[in-house]
Amino acid sequence: RAESHRCRVLLSRGLVCWSRAVKEVVAEKMQRAELLDTSLLLRRTFRQWLKYKDYLSIQEARAVRRHTSHLLRRALRAWLEVAQDEKIAMWEKQRAAAEHNQRRILLSALRTWRHFPKEMREQRLQEERREALRKRVAEILPDYRSSPDNREL
Repeated sequence: RAESHRCRVLLSRGLVCWSRAVKEVVAEKMQRAELLDTSLLLRRTFRQWLKYKDYLSIQEARAVRRHTSHLLRRALRAWLEVAQDEKIAMWEKQRAAAEHNQRRILLSALRTWRHFPKEMREQRLQEERREALRKRVAEILPDYRSSPDNREL
């Protein structure tokens, strides 16, 4: 019995040392495993973060391109609308100018037509005065046309 107790005590002392050594090895391996796991997790996280950063850069570039094209499209559409509005306004002004010109011509013709009898009377009186003046001048001045001296000149 004492011998078996001694064997057990020796065995337990040896096993305690061995158990302690195994626990240290296991703890060291667990620590290394934790370190490796943390390192792998950090690498994976960093890679994912870089991918996400690249994705955001690509998305931002797309957004800038889309915004630029949308802005350009809006500007061109606005310019087209302004050009069309100006063209329509020009057509309206030309139409109004043509109508005004037609009214002006018509009023001028009506005014001339209204003053036509008076003008004709004045023209007839002026022509009568001229004829009277010609007759008086012809009575006063001799007729030089039929003289022989004028024929030589």
